[in-house]
Amino acid sequence: MHNFGFKVLDRDPDLLGPVLDYAIRHRRPVEVGLYCGDSQALDLLGRQLFNAPIPVNAHTDHDRFNAFNLHHTQALLEDHIRLARTLLGSAYSVLHTANLPMTLRALHTPACPIAHSSVARSHFAKFTAAS
Repeated sequence: MHNFGFKVLDRDPDLLGPVLDYAIRHRRPVEVGLYCGDSQALDLLGRQLFNAPIPVNAHTDHDRFNAFNLHHTQALLEDHIRLARTLLGSAYSVLHTANLPMTLRALHTPACPIAHSSVARSHFAKFTAAS
């Protein structure tokens, strides 16, 4: 698991703090999904990740803009890139081709509720305790 990293969302700073601390302490990359706009979470992400000694990238909200709709949403992408650079110090962002996965999936569920479940918190606590 040498290159293992974390994807986090810009919400719930109480959950973000331990993940960011672990990632920085263990030199793991972090990808930040800029979807939710929680001001306290964004503040924490900026304080922790700007100039952090780890790779940091930003992940676009594919429901708002993607490669297929950039002719209508270019300003949103420019705002995203500006936020990723100034808040996170991110050198690059992931841009989805479309607003849906390009591979077939039996079930498409949003990531936010899963990430905030007690099961996810329990697994992270066990993972970090073992390190």
